[in-house]
Order: sequence, then C-alpha cells, then structure tokens
Amino acid sequence: MPRTNHLEFYDVRRRTGFLRNIIIKKLYNRRIPASIVVFNYNDEEKIRMMLDHISTLFPDITSLFYVINDSLNDMITSHEIKLYKGKPYMTEKMENLIFRVGPCFFLSDQLTNRHMSFIK
Repeated sequence: MPRTNHLEFYDVRRRTGFLRNIIIKKLYNRRIPASIVVFNYNDEEKIRMMLDHISTLFPDITSLFYVINDSLNDMITSHEIKLYKGKPYMTEKMENLIFRVGPCFFLSDQLTNRHMSFIK
C-alpha cells in the first residue's frame, strides 16, 4: 500500500519521507490490541488512507492511534497521540487483576515474569 500510493518511508539521514514507524502493542494476553502509526508530517488525506488500510487489513486491532513526529528523535511521548479508531485504552488482565493501559504504557517482561513467579 505505501509504495503503490507513493507514500515514502522516512529517511533518517535526509529527514524526508512520510511513514516513520508502526508500533504494535502486544500485551501479556498475547493479543495484538493496539497499534500506533508514526508519521513525519501532517497530511490528513494520506493519514486517513493509511489508517483505513491498516484497520481493514487487521480488523482484530482494537485501538488504532497515530502521532505526528517531526522531531529528530523517535520519542513519541512528547507528542500528541491521537485515537483514530477503537478504544482509547487497552485492557490487560493478569489473573484477577485488570488494567487499563494507555498507548504509551507497557508492562515490561520483567513485570510479567515476576507475576508468573508470584502465581506459582
């Protein structure tokens, strides 16, 4: 889809291109509940086309976010993360505990490993 619609991938050295990253949030329960698509600049038509394509190809994604990051680094936490489709949070369940997880939060492997040793 990106190549057929002339959407350029981001070139780090030249700081050109439209598509920077796609972040897939895979939680403890092994589902793929959310994705964050990172664009280099704001082009509403291209963004809508890309996000619609992703949501059609992957209907199991429950939350689809995007962010415009035109800075030199790849950090997205200092930019506004916008919800395009789905829930504004993901639900993570560990035994009897239920967490609502935002797009920039993740449970580290270390935490999930501690949880697994705790329930044994």
